[in-house]
Amino acid sequence: MDIKSKLKMYTPVKKETGFTGQEVTAEKTAAFLESIGGEKIRTDCGNIWRFEQRTGSNDRYFGIDISLLKKDIQPLLAHLKINTEIDIEDLLFFDLETTSLSTGSGNYPFLSGIGYIDGDDFITEQLFMENYSDEPAILNYLLDFFNNAKAVVAFNGKTFDIPLIKTRYKINRIPGFPVKIPVIDLIIPGRRIFKKVWENCALQTFEKQIIGFERTDDIPGWQIPQAFFEFQKEGILEPIGRIIDHNKYDIISMYVLMFIFSKIFKSVENGNYSEIDRKSLSNIARHLYRVDPDSFLSLAEYLGTEFENDQSIFEKYSITLKRKEEWEKAVAYWKKYPSLFSFCELAKYYEHKDKNLIIALEYAEKGISLIKSGDYMSKNPSAPVFTIDKYNADFEIRKKRLIRKLHSSDIEFRNVN
Repeated sequence: MDIKSKLKMYTPVKKETGFTGQEVTAEKTAAFLESIGGEKIRTDCGNIWRFEQRTGSNDRYFGIDISLLKKDIQPLLAHLKINTEIDIEDLLFFDLETTSLSTGSGNYPFLSGIGYIDGDDFITEQLFMENYSDEPAILNYLLDFFNNAKAVVAFNGKTFDIPLIKTRYKINRIPGFPVKIPVIDLIIPGRRIFKKVWENCALQTFEKQIIGFERTDDIPGWQIPQAFFEFQKEGILEPIGRIIDHNKYDIISMYVLMFIFSKIFKSVENGNYSEIDRKSLSNIARHLYRVDPDSFLSLAEYLGTEFENDQSIFEKYSITLKRKEEWEKAVAYWKKYPSLFSFCELAKYYEHKDKNLIIALEYAEKGISLIKSGDYMSKNPSAPVFTIDKYNADFEIRKKRLIRKLHSSDIEFRNVN
């Protein structure tokens, strides 16, 4: 069976079985799409159903006055290592609704949503593919938007929306897609800030928790492919309107969240940590540890005793101090917060840096005693056993080595056994 024959399998039939019980014709489909704001555009490549919403700077999204949003995106661009000379007017917001959750060649984007700035307004456009044969018309329509943009804003777009749309251009042999266009994938900063703060990092979770908006009568994403197939095979129309609303909300959410994320990174740049939800600061600290040691130290010191029980941050702070050779601060820190890690670091410091073998031996013994007491496990109930075994082995080996060194020298020492 050739591809043309396969596509005929999805040609809408004349009868609907589950919406009104009446025969659904092309005219009724058109009347329905027009009733929810659609405009049919006829092109040489096929037909496009286009939906547009224009929102002025004084209008509100999700109860937020758009004019109050600080439209400074440079901190977010800098965080994502994207050209900070890009302005808000240079961005294209992009989101697809598809027939599958894969990026394979059999996955069709039947609804393409875009958003962009036009003067003082934010425009959302959605392009609905009524028939599979109309896909080239939508791709050609979108091409100028992609080529006029300096970056694309998406949510999980680097792994899904952008690879998929590139595939569709290749399959349809439509040249000109800017394959190297930068992608501002908002799921990346979203996870860096809010990972494990809430149950997940889904776009609608961000809407609810950050923006304070909760959708009503929204169609779940996993139902969207099936709803489109039912439209194609049985003519069921009502879910299509809900899918269009779903897609529109996704685009508007990205627009608002981009500024909120950028504001958070602006606060990080300026060291204004009190402006950030404290539950997110540990996540931000872990990211800064990899990319900006000075900012990491600043944030860790701001958190103070709050991360005493966060072993990951505790260790990263210690390692950063060591790398910067701030030994006095590191030693004081380890002594202030005693733990297996602290005793191990103090034993290493006094053996190799301070050359005080007796004190080094004392800290090795303290580590062994802490393990024997079981106090380490009571403070760290989730600590894996292999970590304790690793520390115990290190302390025992270090103790034997230090005793040998002391015996081979003229130093008199107190055996703490």
